[in-house]
This record gives sequence, C-alpha cells and structure tokens, in this order.
Amino acid sequence: MLSKLVSNEKSINSNKEMMRFRRYMEQNPPKNFTSKNISVSDFVSSVKRGKYDLNPLHQREVVHGDSWQSKVVESVMLGKPLGSPEFDTVKNDVGLSIYRSLDGKQRLSAIVRFINNKYPFKVDITPLKNKIFEKWPVIWQDHLLGCEFNICTTTAT
Repeated sequence: MLSKLVSNEKSINSNKEMMRFRRYMEQNPPKNFTSKNISVSDFVSSVKRGKYDLNPLHQREVVHGDSWQSKVVESVMLGKPLGSPEFDTVKNDVGLSIYRSLDGKQRLSAIVRFINNKYPFKVDITPLKNKIFEKWPVIWQDHLLGCEFNICTTTAT
C-alpha cells in the first residue's frame, strides 16, 4: 500500500515537472546557430552597409593595442581560426534585420579597423610592418581581402 502511494506521488511530481519543463521550453526555445565562412572583403563591406553591428550596448569598447590587433589580422592571413564570432538577429532603426555581435567584437573590429587604415600593422613581415593597409603592396592587400574566416549566426534574438 505504501509503495503504491509513493509511486502515485512520483507520477504526480513527474507530471508537474513535465509541465514546468514544457512551459519553460515554450518560453525559451533553443537557439540554432548556423556556421558560415565569409571573406574579409565581404565582411568589411557588410559592416559598412550596416548589416553587422559590432558595437551593441552589451559589448565593451575596443581595448587591445595595435600589436594584438595585428596578430588577429595575421591569423586571418594564415587561415588560423578566430573562434567563430557569434551574432544574433535584431531589427535596426528602419525595421531591417541585421546581425548583432554577441561574441568576437574585438577580433572582428581589429580586421575592420585595419582595412579602414586605423592602425599600422605591427607584425614583423618586411614589406608590411608599420604600414597601414592602403600602403601595403597590392598582392598582399588582395590576399587579405580574399581570406575567409568563420562566423556563427542565429535568426533568434
């Protein structure tokens, strides 16, 4: 008799927990992220067009120096992974969907800032060291602009 009561109580608790779980999952559906490669050229032009927001309120300002940022650029040039920066999707001021930075602002800003000639390259590569992007030889510029890196996006907010 006692075992039947315990079994019924477990069943009731199990049903309550199942209902709590379902309600929680309905209110907080899992986010699905899609991974894709994007070229430096396409990414920088998309940032300029406002398709990517690298500076949402929850992100801190750029805090790394030129040497650290240059190492990020060198990593992209060598095809090293950036750790897949992440973006969610939000509506901008005019109602268009844009990607908002969740993680990776510092790394991606280093690339965008360099392409926009905001700091000189500090890695010891003879034809490039201490030069801003527009002063690089064209073959090196073309290489960097064609390099790809991975990002992750979700349509969820």
